[in-house]
Amino acid sequence: MRTILSPLMSQIQVQIRNIQPSAMFSPPNLAADNFTVQLGRLGMIFSISPAFDRTMEAIAEWPVYVCPVPPPTALSGSWECRTMEEIMETLRWPGHIPNVRIKSVAELRAEAGIG
Repeated sequence: MRTILSPLMSQIQVQIRNIQPSAMFSPPNLAADNFTVQLGRLGMIFSISPAFDRTMEAIAEWPVYVCPVPPPTALSGSWECRTMEEIMETLRWPGHIPNVRIKSVAELRAEAGIG
């Protein structure tokens, strides 16, 4: 079992901390290699997760998925980020609408092999 975040997810956490020093991180879910971050004391909360392969193993490469917590609707999906800049852009939501593809819940489930 994993004992630390993957290098990619650790790098993302460091970059968020550098840009948003007041960001508060929940303890990461090491089994899924993901984490949540709250931006500011009363700010938005986002879940940041890597892609998964069909065996439900985290893939330590791009894309990375960002989703507000709670999502606007149960079927909203997640922003599919392929660069650090895209992640930082999505963290400005809802005051800024990111120019990043939203992958639906159905697409995410199908890709991971979940019915």
